[in-house]
Amino acid sequence: MKLIPFEDRVVIKQDEAKKETEGGVIIPDNVQKKPQMGTIIEIGPGKPDKGQPLGYLVEDIFCQSLEGKSIQNGDRIVPVYTMGIKVGDRVAFAPHAGVEFELGEGDLVLVMRQTDLIARV
Repeated sequence: MKLIPFEDRVVIKQDEAKKETEGGVIIPDNVQKKPQMGTIIEIGPGKPDKGQPLGYLVEDIFCQSLEGKSIQNGDRIVPVYTMGIKVGDRVAFAPHAGVEFELGEGDLVLVMRQTDLIARV
């Protein structure tokens, strides 16, 4: 399953918790802390109140302009308002940010607003 976020939300694959200390001591599951870092795997198009769009997603393909595009009735066109981050960026985020989703087969991701992101790492 694939999550496609709305507005200014991002989907993040959170880093795994450390299972062992540097000295080799095994950390039990119930006390492991999840890291506040991860990799962006999907980005929403941004909020419409941010001015003119930077481009458009036409059937999930980014175009800077709709000029000269052959658009058919029923094509999904989404204006893109933000490009400050991109898929593949490693980011740090606020504690307790986002909502956890299971994509199937134990694959967990976080969905959060871009404003919950603290920095690109």
